[in-house]
Amino acid sequence: MSNLGEFSSLLQLGVGFGVGLSFFRAPMTLMLSKIKSGLVHESEVLHGNQSPEAGRARAALSDFQMELNDAAKSLNDLNMPFMIASLIGAVVNWFALIWASFSAQRPLTSTEEWLLTGLSVGWFLFVGAAVALAALIYLLPLHSKLNRIRSSV
Repeated sequence: MSNLGEFSSLLQLGVGFGVGLSFFRAPMTLMLSKIKSGLVHESEVLHGNQSPEAGRARAALSDFQMELNDAAKSLNDLNMPFMIASLIGAVVNWFALIWASFSAQRPLTSTEEWLLTGLSVGWFLFVGAAVALAALIYLLPLHSKLNRIRSSV
């Protein structure tokens, strides 16, 4: 059986995860940059081509660029609840860390050990996975649309 003081490092890690994850936009940023690079590549390929199909594709890419810019703005709004959830987790970990500091010698039950582990690590894994899933759901249709534009040329 462990005591509460032994979990203080894990709780500190939870505070760090919470603060860091509140700024974590990697899944969204990576997927968005992949789509943007595909858009740039397609625009470069069509740059010198004067065929009617290329003209339609350039117009579609221009419309897609505007849609992508709107999507980037919407992603900022979409990310806000995840930032708040991460900061709430950090604050809860911080209070648990204070509690652990004042009651370091208090023995923990197995349930309390699992609860503190879930609080300091599990919550942030859940939030990180939710960010990645939200980015995938939100940006996958844009990626598919870019592929349709590519195949139309």
